[in-house]
Order: sequence, then C-alpha cells, then structure tokens
Amino acid sequence: MAIYNEVNLTGGMDTALTSTASSVAAFPIMILVFIYCSVLIGGATSQKNKSGNADFPMWATLAGVATTMVALIMGLIPGLINLATTSIVIALTIMAGFWYFLSKGRYEQ
Repeated sequence: MAIYNEVNLTGGMDTALTSTASSVAAFPIMILVFIYCSVLIGGATSQKNKSGNADFPMWATLAGVATTMVALIMGLIPGLINLATTSIVIALTIMAGFWYFLSKGRYEQ
C-alpha cells in the first residue's frame, strides 16, 4: 500500500500540482516562500557583490511582486491555492512597497 498515489500526468501540469497540493497542504505555500527567498537573497547578494551595498527594501518589493504574480497564476487553478494565502501574499507585497517608498535611498541624505 502506497503512502502517495502517483499522478496521471496525461491531464497536464495543473493536475499534478493540484493532486500534490491536496496530498501535501504546505506545497503551494512552500513554492511561494521559495520564490520570495530566491529573489530576495539572490538579488540582494548580487547587488552587494557588485556595488558594495544592497537595497533590501527594493529587493523585498521585487520579491513580493514576483511572488504575487505566481500566487495569482496559481489562483487560476481550482484547488491549488486558497483566497487567504493569496490575500496574505498581496498584503506582504503592499507592506514591502510601503517600506520601499518610505525608505531613504543610497543617494539621499
């Protein structure tokens, strides 16, 4: 007896994602966290290596926008992500945007 039944992939990629999300409830959330952390850490590290400092509010906003776009696309597939998760992602993006627009830039005194 198998713990996880393999998915019939002839239905497309959305079938595989939906069935995996129904078996593992944290799967869509962990995808979003992975995307956010990859953009934030990768962008800030790359900027710090090139210019000597990193603009974390800008990278947090860019990571939030990228995560929001993926969450909205995931919301098109029924059963993959719920409204509460999407609204939390959007709220975090808005807060990161406020942080970015209220922060002092590198060239401001």
